[in-house]
Amino acid sequence: MSGATVECKIHRLEKKVKELMEGEKGIEVRKKVAELRNSAMNAVEEGGRSWLSLNELIDELQNKSTSS
Repeated sequence: MSGATVECKIHRLEKKVKELMEGEKGIEVRKKVAELRNSAMNAVEEGGRSWLSLNELIDELQNKSTSS
């Protein structure tokens, strides 16, 4: 890879990082990440979707082991 190509890639990467750190795109990304974080936290807390699914699986496995 030539020096000019590497320099061009570095410049593009620099531009994207700056855009994420300081621009509107960064605000949007941080907002989406916060929403996903909240969804994940809700899913794994007691009574959440993942919590309930895991309990259903445990119950099913216990029922299978006691009926065998």
